Amino acid sequence: MASNDLKNDFISCLAKDGWRIVQDSCALPFPLSERYDDKSGATAFVAEKAGEQVVAIVKRVAQPSEYPQIIRSIIDWHANLKPSVGDIETEVIIDEQAGHFALHHSGWANGYRIHGAVIHIDIRNNKIWIQHDGTEYGVANELISAGVQKEKIVLAFHSPEMRKYTDFAVA
Repeated sequence: MASNDLKNDFISCLAKDGWRIVQDSCALPFPLSERYDDKSGATAFVAEKAGEQVVAIVKRVAQPSEYPQIIRSIIDWHANLKPSVGDIETEVIIDEQAGHFALHHSGWANGYRIHGAVIHIDIRNNKIWIQHDGTEYGVANELISAGVQKEKIVLAFHSPEMRKYTDFAVA
């Protein structure tokens, strides 16, 4: 759950503006899929004012010092997914001091060589740079579920020109 102090402060601000809490700790309007539940400790409640109701979500924001552990947990989860075809090895390559995190596959499938990154992420200037994302759901979505703000995520696999059209950081 989100910090009780944070939640209570938020509720106090709503009350000062005339809102009242009509349902505490309601179901969150996510996950987007079963596997990717919110890991940020978010909590939700329903507030009402003048006949209008809103769902308020209090979500803890991940700090840059938490980024390596968050990225490691995402990579570890994907590393446990074994390819269903071929003789493929999964390699987790992490240099936390330099801010480099990768998941690679190598091997053979149906007579073809398989070698390359499934996930490649760097941490630069307190931002998470997704260099390559070969996952189905998307590493950026997993980072957001863990509490990382969109403005702290750079979709480096898009050109700098294209990045400005996303909701994420440009650089």
